[in-house]
Amino acid sequence: MVAGTIIFFRNKPTETPKTEVFKVGIAGVTEIASIDPIKATTGLGIMIVEHLYDRLVILGEDGEILPMLAEKWEHNSDFTEWKFWIRKNASFNSNSKKMPLTSQDVAYSLERAIKTPSIAQSLMVPLIVGAQEFIEGKSTNLKGIKVEGETVILSLKQPFVFLPERLATSFFGIISKEAANVNIDTLSFGSGPYILSKWNKGERKIELIKNNDYWGHMSKSSPEKIIFHWYPNEGLMIEDFLAKKLDWIELPTTLLTSFEGKLKENNIIREEHFGLWYRLVAFNLEGGELKDKPDIRKAMQLSVDKNELLKLYFGGALPVNGPLPKFVDKEAVETKHNLEQAKILIDKSGYLQSPFEIEILVEPSEDANQVAEVLKKQWEEAGLRIKLKKGLANFFELVYKGEFDAALAYYGVLANSVEEFYWPFISNYIPAPNAMRYKNIEVDDLYNSFIAEPSKEKRDKTKKQISQKILNDNPVIFLI
Repeated sequence: MVAGTIIFFRNKPTETPKTEVFKVGIAGVTEIASIDPIKATTGLGIMIVEHLYDRLVILGEDGEILPMLAEKWEHNSDFTEWKFWIRKNASFNSNSKKMPLTSQDVAYSLERAIKTPSIAQSLMVPLIVGAQEFIEGKSTNLKGIKVEGETVILSLKQPFVFLPERLATSFFGIISKEAANVNIDTLSFGSGPYILSKWNKGERKIELIKNNDYWGHMSKSSPEKIIFHWYPNEGLMIEDFLAKKLDWIELPTTLLTSFEGKLKENNIIREEHFGLWYRLVAFNLEGGELKDKPDIRKAMQLSVDKNELLKLYFGGALPVNGPLPKFVDKEAVETKHNLEQAKILIDKSGYLQSPFEIEILVEPSEDANQVAEVLKKQWEEAGLRIKLKKGLANFFELVYKGEFDAALAYYGVLANSVEEFYWPFISNYIPAPNAMRYKNIEVDDLYNSFIAEPSKEKRDKTKKQISQKILNDNPVIFLI
């Protein structure tokens, strides 16, 4: 991965006295739409969901699959049937009620994720036997999900090696079937280490309290209460942090010089982290101005000097050269900056004779604004006319609807899984996360072979073919 973040805090959560409230600040967020596992799709929403709802499995720091609500699991020889044993000591907890967690709840949660229009639905319907018929109302019974005693059995339409990694994402948090008629944005029935206490939308705060009946291990020093406070911009958050109203904040490294001086005070600790996300420019290949202009798209890619972008991050970023970042694919070929070749392609395309303005939607954040200005300068140097559209509250809505020419955004994986990095380029995942509406039958076929292949050696060979075909088609510009 890539663009990094800097975390500032006075005390780590694990060092906070048990009775103390731990206050977290997150900037660049105007509102949270939902904390329902299948509806929470933004970084902060997902962070909160992961405190409230456990999944069947979780991925460790190095990508290994670890048990969570499933104590163990097994699959048949061709990876088309998976069986999960649900632990007996887990329970659901709300402010007023405690209920046992059973295999029936797991089946209910997965069925709910499949029948609700969402990213979760797009991730599971192509896999589960009978799912398509179920969501179309042709069947009231979802054949691919069965409960046998304390186990849940998933039957798949095709071999799929990465099912545990997919189930580790926050979209598949397990909720109680008793919550069927409850608004879980106001009353959570989760099995996670914390319970929803209060959501004050006016003050942009969500308050969680410790689940003292949590089945898993929690440090004795875990805070009794966590308050998440989100801010529309970094400046307001910094003010509250300096006023000691927050214990922990996160900033993109692009803002290091703006605020580091203010944060150099006693008892403030700084850590730098690389995340599982990267910046990109996505082209609309279905209805945008650049749909039928591959030479212009290629010229825009060649015009980008990533070294100039890296300067914005003060060493807190790495270049990305393909769908798989370097830490996933060490053999990724570097995409070269070549301004002269870009100018040749622009001339060849006829653009100079019939120029037009290329609109770039910019994700609403100060970090993205800085990147956008550098890109605009580079593209204009190549001879293109660029208009940046910044600060759009409906940015993601416009992108998902396909109402854009190109968009400066980011893509981040929810679990450290190789196959997840390919989601934006698979036709089944239009419009999210494949907002480009990118379609290549060969890529789809290779991907299906990749996810069905038990041999890592063979998967690695297929992986190279997929990445190269995506690079040849140029649906996005990979940045940092």
